[in-house]
Amino acid sequence: MVKKERPVATIRMNQGRSMKCDRCGCMMIYEKFFYETEQFWGWKCVLCGECIDPLILENRRLEEEEEERPRIRFKKVYTHP
Repeated sequence: MVKKERPVATIRMNQGRSMKCDRCGCMMIYEKFFYETEQFWGWKCVLCGECIDPLILENRRLEEEEEERPRIRFKKVYTHP
């Protein structure tokens, strides 16, 4: 099985104070999101719809760190019945 690499979205600010989407390179706008019982502010791409907020960025950073850590593999032990 071939693992598809997902582009890791980050927020880049260019000199014009507008945000650019790392996924498609289009403009991102800062807007308010509404979720069941809470509201939060984040960035949304006007072309591809990628949504970014500080929590999403933190979770992606943690996921990348976990992928970089070496995994411990345990030796399978077979026993007789």
